[in-house]
Amino acid sequence: VAALIASAEAGFSSVHSYLDSLLYFLAKTYRLEGEEYPFAIEGRAASVLVDGEKIGFVAELHPEVISRWGIEVPVAAFELNLNRLL
Repeated sequence: VAALIASAEAGFSSVHSYLDSLLYFLAKTYRLEGEEYPFAIEGRAASVLVDGEKIGFVAELHPEVISRWGIEVPVAAFELNLNRLL
């Protein structure tokens, strides 16, 4: 499952709140562990861990990446592996 926000206000915190809500309603306790991804802004990305297992990521995408897609506003996203989550 994945979610992406593209707006002037998009950022790590905004997409993290959606991730938090999803995992709350799925009754999953999780933690974030800072990680660097080549497509993300340095310091604004993390792995999502459930029961110590990495199940995905949450990140604010690097401006260079989003400009290559022709997007002109900030983008933040998360992606989770449902097989590992459920």
